[in-house]
Amino acid sequence: MAIAQNKLASAWDAHQKGKLPAAEKQYRAVIRSQPKNPDALYLLGMLCFDTERWEMSAGFIERAIRAAGAAKRKVDPEWRLACGSAWQRADEQEKALAHFDKTLEDAPESLDALFCRGTALQSLERLEEATEAYKVTLDRDPHHVEAAYNIGITLRDDKKPEIAMKALQKTILLKPDHAEAYEALAPVMEDLGWREDALEIYRRAIELQPDKIKLITSYSRALTTANKVEEAETVLKPLLEKYPDAPFLQAQFASVRLYQGDRETAAKIASGIVERFPKTAGVHYTLAQSEREGDHEARIAQIKTVLADGEKEKEAESALEFALATRYEALKKHEEAFGHYVRANARKREALEDRGVVYKREALDARGNQLKKVYPEPEIFEGPTGSDSEMPVFIVGMPRSGTSLTEQILASHPQMAGAGELSAIGNAIKRLRDTLGYPRNPPTEKALKVIAQLYLQRLREVDANALRVTDKMPGNFNHLGLITRIFPKAKIIHCRRNPIDNCLSCFIQNFGAEGLSWSFDLEDAAHQYRDYHRLMAHWREILPPGRMLEIDYEETVADLEGQARKLVDFVGMEWDDACLSFHENKRAVVTASHDQVRRPIYNTSVGRWKKYGPLVMPLVDALSDFVDESGKTAI
Repeated sequence: MAIAQNKLASAWDAHQKGKLPAAEKQYRAVIRSQPKNPDALYLLGMLCFDTERWEMSAGFIERAIRAAGAAKRKVDPEWRLACGSAWQRADEQEKALAHFDKTLEDAPESLDALFCRGTALQSLERLEEATEAYKVTLDRDPHHVEAAYNIGITLRDDKKPEIAMKALQKTILLKPDHAEAYEALAPVMEDLGWREDALEIYRRAIELQPDKIKLITSYSRALTTANKVEEAETVLKPLLEKYPDAPFLQAQFASVRLYQGDRETAAKIASGIVERFPKTAGVHYTLAQSEREGDHEARIAQIKTVLADGEKEKEAESALEFALATRYEALKKHEEAFGHYVRANARKREALEDRGVVYKREALDARGNQLKKVYPEPEIFEGPTGSDSEMPVFIVGMPRSGTSLTEQILASHPQMAGAGELSAIGNAIKRLRDTLGYPRNPPTEKALKVIAQLYLQRLREVDANALRVTDKMPGNFNHLGLITRIFPKAKIIHCRRNPIDNCLSCFIQNFGAEGLSWSFDLEDAAHQYRDYHRLMAHWREILPPGRMLEIDYEETVADLEGQARKLVDFVGMEWDDACLSFHENKRAVVTASHDQVRRPIYNTSVGRWKKYGPLVMPLVDALSDFVDESGKTAI
């Protein structure tokens, strides 16, 4: 016995000194002479753990636990914890969980076992149980960084992004250099609409992981979405020089070029990717958007081959279906195109539902009713305000109602600039909700002034010298009451369009924003339009006189100069002929209308729904009471 113990001590000494082959040889020698020596079995198991032989490690430690039990020895909880960790690394999560549970039975105070139990549950996708394990860990140790981080990741995967964001932010408070937390937080914030704030998180993540190519690519994409296209290109260029053949880098670069109006370069890049990597789904859509001419039939056959090549992620399949629809549109085969739009939207909707994003009609109705109660009459605007600045111009309406065209006309004026779709107002409202309970409780004068200051700062980043800067976030129509309180002298332009054309145009766009989940179903789109129309009727009734101009897309198409002059006059600027040459404006446009605003005015989108025949009749029937005999939107 003494000899065996001496050999075991010698083996352990070699193990500690990193002489692993010698240590293993000695451990095995002890086990040959004493097959049920718990210590030898455990230490050999730990050596196998150190050398990443996970199943073998778990096997030896389990033998050690059984041998200790047979010898009436109390099993050290650390042995079970180590065994569970070995099984976990071998991707045997159920076996790992059993050991972590047993560890907690023997040592209920073990934070390590509790945390590891959470990780096993997370791997088994038992996300609520995993979150609870992490929460208990964090309750016992409020500074447990990895518990906070894993709560964030688990809640994100459990489709609870708002709570996930808070958990990841707590992780960063506990450990300001937690690179993975920044990397996980940035896209969560983007998805929740905190686009500008997410950019700062991306920058910090890249500072901590400067060589992570996909992270930098995601940052470039986020910059593009935030209408910082030039900066998005600047970020990409060093990577493109270093990794010229990386398809996801090239795909992002093609998108940047497309939004900059350089369709030829975008098509060339996308075509090159498709030639080398034909299964890259999103690039087929970029190519379809940028390649007006070409062999559409051949491209259709190519896309169908990719679709038939096996199951794909829903987002990827949706992108391919949108690409097919775009190609069929180019061939003027509108009914075939519509079938692919239907399939594209169905897959997109399923993908969003998998992430917990569902269009809730009742919630939207309730929000509209609440806003009417909060802003019931014109007298509500007689209270404190944020700023008397006339710089902001808010362009609102349904998406695809002419907001991009309106902004492009105004942004072509030498003393005006277009900021695109800013999330600043929406984010300000989220902060008011979290801090003051808005809209149940009204904003304070201090809050209004802070929002105004931050918002004006954002506009100056767009153009420090412009006298007017447009914000064409369509959904700001929900917030016209608060906007009027923040900026009582700012102008509001409400863009309207034939509701059938409007909703159909939304349906056939490959929208990426989760907030537009209604656009993936024609009945949901009709419901959204009804709620929008009802709320705009309320704002029209209570907003102060002269604050809002309503402009119809069809009238702009029919009389560009007349409508353009009306717009420029309304925002208080002198006329400039450059507004009629809006299609020559070289500014980047990061919306679904990026191509249309680069062409002279055209009327092919007026009455577009008629091209699809009986396929769109359900939408026509649902919205017929919103259209007068001439086809204009009924007030």
